[in-house]
Amino acid sequence: MTDPKEKSKPVMREAKPKKTLGLSVQLPRLRDPHDELIKPTMPSQTSPTTQASHTPIAPVRDFSKVANSIHREAVPSGLFKGKSKQLYDCLYSLTRGAIVPTRVVRISRPQLMKKAHIGARVTFESNILHLINTGLVQVRQIVGEHEGNEYTVLLPEESMPSQTSQSRYAQKVDRLDSLQSSLTRHTLSSTSTTVSDVSKTSFKTKEEKTDDDAALALLYDKLQVSSTELTGKPINPADRERWGEVADVLVAEL
Repeated sequence: MTDPKEKSKPVMREAKPKKTLGLSVQLPRLRDPHDELIKPTMPSQTSPTTQASHTPIAPVRDFSKVANSIHREAVPSGLFKGKSKQLYDCLYSLTRGAIVPTRVVRISRPQLMKKAHIGARVTFESNILHLINTGLVQVRQIVGEHEGNEYTVLLPEESMPSQTSQSRYAQKVDRLDSLQSSLTRHTLSSTSTTVSDVSKTSFKTKEEKTDDDAALALLYDKLQVSSTELTGKPINPADRERWGEVADVLVAEL
C-alpha cells in the first residue's frame, strides 16, 4: 500500500545570468601563487651573444707566433723556392715558434723529412742547401751519432746571405757537387783515351772490371745523378784533397 503523502523529488534549478545594473566592468583575475611556477618561458635571445663573448677571438691553444717579416719581406722578395718554405716552416715551429722558444733544434734527417712532408732525400738536400745559402738556416753537422744534426733557425732580418756564412754542411755539399763533376770529366777523358787505343790496336779487347770496380762504378753513377739533380750545372774540375774529405764524410756516416 502506497503512502498517500508521497514526497516529491527535488527539482534542479537552472543557473540564470545575473542581472546587472548599469555598466558592466570586467575586473582582472587575481593571480594564484602557483602561476609563476607554471608560466611558460621564452628562449633567451642573449645566450648566443653571451656564449660568443666567452670565446676568445685569437687562438689560445695550438698556435705558434710567426714573425711578420717572413710574410712581409721574405715571401714577396722570392727568398723561398720549391719546398724550402715548407721546410723552413717546419723548422720554425720546432724552434722559434715552439711553446718554449729556442733557436736551435737537434733532429735526425728522416724525422725532419717526415715532419716537413718531404719524401725524397734529393729534394730535402736541395732545399736545406737553399735555406743555408739564404742565411735563414745554419746547420752544424754532427758525425757518428744518430740523433741528427743541429739546425739553427734565423729570421729574415737576422739572416746574412753570404758565402762566409755558409756552415760546414753547405761547404761539404758544394765540395761533393764539384768533385762529382770532376770525376765525370776524368771518366770521360779516360774513355776517350781507351777508344783511341782500341782504334790503334784492334786485337785488344775491352778491359774486364772486377767486382770492386763494379761496386765503385755503381756508387759513382748514384753520385752523378744526385749531383745533376741538385745543382743542374756543368761539370767542373776539382782536386784529390776534396775527394778525400768527401770520403771521410761517407765513411763516418756508415
